[in-house]
Amino acid sequence: MSTVRKARIRRGFLTGPLLQPKVSDNVPLWAMRRNHSVFRDVFMAIEHTMTSISSKNTPTMALKIDDRIPAPDRAVGLVQALVRQAQARGLCVQQHATREWGLADLETDICVHVLHGATLYHPKPWNLNVAVIPEDVAELPPNLPRYDVLCRVSGSTVAMESPQGLIEPGQAAFADLPAFLVDALTDALDEPPVARRLESARERVRALNDEGPLVSVLLPTHDRVEFLGHAVDSVLAQTYANWELLVIQDGGPDVSGVLEAPEPRRDPRIRLLRTESNMGKPAALNMALAHVQGAYVAYLDDDDIWLPEHLEALMRMLVLAPGVRMAHSEGDRLERRRTDNGWEVDQSTRTTPHSGHVSLYDILEDNSILGITVAHETALFSEAGRFDERLDTLVDFDMWRRLAAQTHPCHVRQVTAEFYVWAHDDPARSQMTGLFQRDPVRYLANRHCILSKRLPQPMPQRVSDRWAQVRRKACFDFLLQRGITFVQHKRPGRALRSLRLARRFCPQATVARRSLAVVFLQAGDAKSCLALLQHCLMDGQGRLPADFLYAALAQLQLGRPHPALALLERLETEFELSAQERELADRYAAMAREVFKGE
Repeated sequence: MSTVRKARIRRGFLTGPLLQPKVSDNVPLWAMRRNHSVFRDVFMAIEHTMTSISSKNTPTMALKIDDRIPAPDRAVGLVQALVRQAQARGLCVQQHATREWGLADLETDICVHVLHGATLYHPKPWNLNVAVIPEDVAELPPNLPRYDVLCRVSGSTVAMESPQGLIEPGQAAFADLPAFLVDALTDALDEPPVARRLESARERVRALNDEGPLVSVLLPTHDRVEFLGHAVDSVLAQTYANWELLVIQDGGPDVSGVLEAPEPRRDPRIRLLRTESNMGKPAALNMALAHVQGAYVAYLDDDDIWLPEHLEALMRMLVLAPGVRMAHSEGDRLERRRTDNGWEVDQSTRTTPHSGHVSLYDILEDNSILGITVAHETALFSEAGRFDERLDTLVDFDMWRRLAAQTHPCHVRQVTAEFYVWAHDDPARSQMTGLFQRDPVRYLANRHCILSKRLPQPMPQRVSDRWAQVRRKACFDFLLQRGITFVQHKRPGRALRSLRLARRFCPQATVARRSLAVVFLQAGDAKSCLALLQHCLMDGQGRLPADFLYAALAQLQLGRPHPALALLERLETEFELSAQERELADRYAAMAREVFKGE
């Protein structure tokens, strides 16, 4: 380590209150996806050294690695070499799998992102950010100019450049890259332009809670007076001070009393808005948008809470990280039970179901962003549109999907909220029985409406291809469920019309064909059932005893005992049957023999 660097460390440049590396902050390796074969051996090899060389006077390098897709051998070897070189030069090395990319990294000096795919990482301005780009990367993220240093691998050489002009360009042989890169980066930390940039960013982090822009918090409520006060109190407890809270009473009992007592709730930052009647969540939120004054919007439900650092964690990225317009953190799920003493939270049920890096590709079909953990620029409404008032459910999913089509969501790796599931005597007020259980056709109609919406063009090819598949499957799911409902209500004519439409959109997967075939059989169309089951029976890996049994029954409905018996004989030779399957096979064989007698 250079004399200048030692002096700077002694002066405390790297050891301010936000920058002291602590052993407890090293990312635990059990939190990484150990079943992923690509980087598991690398993680295991350095596990014993990560804590031993960590100290508050040691510069820290974080390696950002995308563990969600397989990496080429060259990238794996590069990571191993970087770890060895950094440790040999006295750096504390941390490895962050994709889920850990959202860590604050306030105690990290250098972040090195080894690219081997298009997964987007948001560089943080209080770090020296480096992108290592192997030559065989097929698709690159669009934010490369936001990195401080780019290392492009081409053949046996590496070219290093700096879009921000913070270091001098250079070139080296690939074999020398680890030493070349680690030396260049550690030396760069001593350079005045880099030191000023990092210190300025850290000063802005420290000043954010008092000087950050206004955040408008939208809290719609309907008939949950008993929980609303806790939600409001959690906003009042935020460490980030510049917020306004818009409580939208969407019909139901008056909630003004909740906002008037106790005294702290009489805060001028809290405003109560009322709708004339129960309009539904999307309409209530749209009404509130006319009253929003903040440059950013955040969301909270009336029966959930934020932890005190929620807004601070999100706004740190939204305000200070270049290019970040939407951010989401993580939330714990807990069960709330009614007891003789009122509602109580069962802490033993705590889990964190929504977590990790999310892109548009990840939420094309299903939502993995918890609504109460989201904050974004208010201006995004002018690009993505307002909340869709046609929807009865999945309102959040629809909005996050449209926002993700406009900007790349930034994941903040921190639990900052708690959401509760609870049982109630009235199913309409219970989170344990959603719309899908009460009215699956209506639920799937909402889902089909969302998934059929056009997204901005052009899209990356892999997103465009998957979107086409998602739209077809959403249409299939809706029409299939409608057919099932008509069968249940003894309306076979309408059931068959829905099922024949569903067949046009049926995925090629065996499980989808099997599901459709069974409903065709229940609706009385044995021919369509057999045509679909033929595909299932030809699937050597995916066919099941049920495929033979349903096909045999369809043949019997068509008056064909010989093919039915042939199917049952194949079933006997291919599978070891359960007691229930044996009973059905014997019954169908007896039915076939009865048909023979009739002939």
